[in-house]
Amino acid sequence: MCAILDKNVVHEVFGENRPSAGVEFFEWLNSGKGLLVLGGKLRQELVENRKFKEWLPEAVRAGRIRTYNDETVNGKTNEPNLTQSCKSNDRHIVALAQISGARLLYSNDDNLRRDFKHKALIDKPRGKIYSTRQSKNFQPAMLDCLTTAIYANVSNQRSNKPPPPAYNNKKNGKHVVGLIPFCYWIGMTDLPLGRLERVRRFELPTNGLGSRCATTALHPLAVPEGNSF
Repeated sequence: MCAILDKNVVHEVFGENRPSAGVEFFEWLNSGKGLLVLGGKLRQELVENRKFKEWLPEAVRAGRIRTYNDETVNGKTNEPNLTQSCKSNDRHIVALAQISGARLLYSNDDNLRRDFKHKALIDKPRGKIYSTRQSKNFQPAMLDCLTTAIYANVSNQRSNKPPPPAYNNKKNGKHVVGLIPFCYWIGMTDLPLGRLERVRRFELPTNGLGSRCATTALHPLAVPEGNSF
């Protein structure tokens, strides 16, 4: 799951005296676990923040930001579905979410948050909100948002990848063709290095026979314990 950062909270992530919630969100992005999307009017709004503007070039090079054509996003903003359904004055953010597939929004704007949770605007999957409206301190619900977003990145990569490749295992003089365990296959995707580090322990299927493996640290070329190739 990609994330969108609203202008009204950019200072909490890129500013002085940041709250713990803003610090954790920045670490999530800057470590490579998160992915920020940018395009259209929002790009112009965020670069008004000096620290964000300084961070932007390196973040793009490191693959921590995914950019979208400004004209495409601006054109989407004026489509009837958005002009008629949006209650906020942030149709450009909803448009960016629809184009990019981003489903995590960091914002304290009540109307925008309602738009982002509106099924007619953001669906499959529904939008999630990361907000400091109630508390500036990092809360368990915020951790759940970021952890869910990491797992969603894995799911999105799975849906866009071909079936896992086969490998040969020589046994008793014969080559037995099997499937590379799925955890290892994830490691072969083009996820940025470190994106999946320190993921909570969970299980993933490893082959068509229903066997499973578990890992607490998935990242490119990581092989779960007990598997060798």
